[in-house]
Amino acid sequence: MQEHVRHSGVEQESLLNDLTDHMCTAIEERLARGHPFETALNEVASLFGTNGLRQIQLDTFELLNEINHTMKKVAFTIGLASTTLLLAGTIFKLMHWPGANIMVLLGAAALVLGYFPLLLNFKIKESPQNERPLHVAGFIGITLTTLGVQFKIFHWPGAAVMLISGMAVLAFLYVPMFYYMRYKVSNNRPVTLSTGLVAMTCLILVFALMQVNNSKDYDRGIVAVSESLRENAIEYENPLYDRLANDPEAKRIQALTASTLSYLGKMRTTMVAEVEDVTLEQARTMSASDMKRVSNFDLPTHMMFGEQENMFFHDSIVKHLSAFRSGILATYTDSVRAAVEPTFPFDVEKIYPMPEVKQDWMTHWFFRVPMVGVLNQIAKLEYDVRQQEQQALLYLALRKN
Repeated sequence: MQEHVRHSGVEQESLLNDLTDHMCTAIEERLARGHPFETALNEVASLFGTNGLRQIQLDTFELLNEINHTMKKVAFTIGLASTTLLLAGTIFKLMHWPGANIMVLLGAAALVLGYFPLLLNFKIKESPQNERPLHVAGFIGITLTTLGVQFKIFHWPGAAVMLISGMAVLAFLYVPMFYYMRYKVSNNRPVTLSTGLVAMTCLILVFALMQVNNSKDYDRGIVAVSESLRENAIEYENPLYDRLANDPEAKRIQALTASTLSYLGKMRTTMVAEVEDVTLEQARTMSASDMKRVSNFDLPTHMMFGEQENMFFHDSIVKHLSAFRSGILATYTDSVRAAVEPTFPFDVEKIYPMPEVKQDWMTHWFFRVPMVGVLNQIAKLEYDVRQQEQQALLYLALRKN
């Protein structure tokens, strides 16, 4: 029966099987009622109209082409929208404008849930059966890579696993399969082979570079400075408070210093807990030398410059440090303040003229700075706070004498 349908002009495999099954069922019903086979076959064939089975195939092709044309328009629209959202979201994120995250999220979702599946569907339908594993490998690789980048941007768990898995699928499955198939039909096989090797090497290099960290000895040297500064700043009790026990200015300085150091300590603990994925209690006692992710710069930057404001958002940090600076300078008389102010170790209102764009104090010292650098800056601030406390107390003690 299948050969009869094929000779009637039906060539599409899926349609051929469906029509064969339908005709067999209809013929069996007529045979059960006592009709001869030839009569049953002619009756069933007449049901398909004057042009018969070939017309059904032509109608099917026309319908499929119309559907494919519509689906390709949908795929193009989704691809264009997702690309536009991702580009706009990237620009907004670089400029720290509101709405960046939602645009990046919607763009990536449109790619992963809309464009990539539609593209895979077209490729499977239009390609020979032996190329289907190639398209599936490409779909899995690019989807995992896109999700990994998305999760990395938003600091969600599993980002590294997806990113590395996606890159591995592309490097070790998709690229070799793609160039092997092209190699078999190529008229210039050496060029095709060398191109494939170059493409795979580039992906492997990117894959390897993602795993490169700073030298441990280098990190340890920077961490040692941070630990030394922090030890001198935190583990210190100033004997001048005993001498100035009844001085209201000394009490004010003590409260101001304690509040600022407490804020900086909480800032350090919270960031360590976030970067190392430990509890606040564990982070509180963890030294920088025990940290494993001191090269991470995404999470500290996200906490201080992200869209969600928190107690360690850059405006809050500037506010606390400005309050300390103003409070300490208020200790001095006008003439002394004029001499002390230019030498104050930090000025949160300072603007740094960089080659491309001017930077404020927070951006200059904390934006896109790895965790080890952030820890050093916090330790230096703690040390500076202690030094300014000491200088103000010495001034009060000398005035008292």
